[in-house]
Amino acid sequence: MRKKIGILLENRFIDQEIIYYIERFKEAEFEPVFLTRLWGMSELTFKGMELGMEVKVNQSFEQMNEEELNAYGAIIVPAGYVADYLLYSEIPKEKSPAVEFIERIMAKKEIVKGFICHALWIAAPIREAFNRRKVTCHNNIISHVENAGMIYVDEDICVDEDLITARTGGDFAKFALEIINSIPIIKERCDKVYEKSIVYRNSIPKIQTGKGVLMQNLGKGSHMNGLHWNMQDGSIVNWHSHPSEQFGYVIKGGFKIWLDQEVFEIHEGDCYFVPPNVVHKFIALGETEAIDLFNPIKEDLPKQI
Repeated sequence: MRKKIGILLENRFIDQEIIYYIERFKEAEFEPVFLTRLWGMSELTFKGMELGMEVKVNQSFEQMNEEELNAYGAIIVPAGYVADYLLYSEIPKEKSPAVEFIERIMAKKEIVKGFICHALWIAAPIREAFNRRKVTCHNNIISHVENAGMIYVDEDICVDEDLITARTGGDFAKFALEIINSIPIIKERCDKVYEKSIVYRNSIPKIQTGKGVLMQNLGKGSHMNGLHWNMQDGSIVNWHSHPSEQFGYVIKGGFKIWLDQEVFEIHEGDCYFVPPNVVHKFIALGETEAIDLFNPIKEDLPKQI
């Protein structure tokens, strides 16, 4: 089982909440790990807003690789002003590194995500990652989460599969227990063959895998997986091959496709088949939307740039 629980941290956290997490997660045989944006430093010290507690943090969520991330059973954003500070971006309207990290983990059903009190502030720039998810939060930000596409539930603790939220900072004990209990449940679900029987595409984050290329991972079954693509006119998926056979359908726009030495042009409503291990390349013709199915499951998915 994944034995780490990541706790994002910044200044003006609630001291008693953090103290409780440290002891409670250790008691449950999980390793609490504090993560932050280090701003190029080797270590930063953050201070609580009630007791003046100081916490030194030397681990960053920036550039965390998949192997490192896979060690975590849960990632939580605590109460206080942590989410507010982590929202900061030097360039207006750009996603902060913390927001990009949250967007990344929201796409990972095998990791439990936890947000307590005002923590869902951090969800606003990534509406698609939280769209239609059931949550609770502090009364002051109910309109905030609803405007971000979430469904507010009037409960102290709300569990929506891999997403756990709590109403106030004072609910940290119940929140921590739900996080601990949910880690093995989510692992068991994800160990099953099918990730989901129903997929709502608007709830899946779009990952930029190339210039003008956005990918959504629709999930997988026992023998196949699906990807959805949005591509700008002229954008390119360069030469590559894979052991899986590939079936694609053009929803709108079109492609110029190279299959080994052959070149084809297809448009809305057309389909394409790519045999296993055949090198191929795509160039979008106009604003293009398409869906791909792979059999067997394509494991080496394109990485976010």
